[in-house]
Amino acid sequence: FDLKRAVMERTQAEFDSLPQDLEIEGDDGKEARNKVKGVMAFLGQLFLRQFTTTKILKMVVSSMLFRRERPDEVHLEAVCLLLKATGASLESTQLGLKLLDDFC
Repeated sequence: FDLKRAVMERTQAEFDSLPQDLEIEGDDGKEARNKVKGVMAFLGQLFLRQFTTTKILKMVVSSMLFRRERPDEVHLEAVCLLLKATGASLESTQLGLKLLDDFC
């Protein structure tokens, strides 16, 4: 049993299940928005604990920003949460600096 692999597979499944359209009203919409933010916060913590790589963060950020013609506020906020959590660590590597330069 490989814990790191199991955690990453579960995180991938959660990311893949994130809602595309967050224009949902009421409690369902709030729950969907919280899920998006929660998955990004968790992914940031995985990166800080070296469970995931800069390359994966780049794919996640790209996916969140370019899912639609124009990203919605929730997806932008989720990307900001992710980059805020991982920014100092990203700034310490060349690849991380390139990622930040590409998106910020």
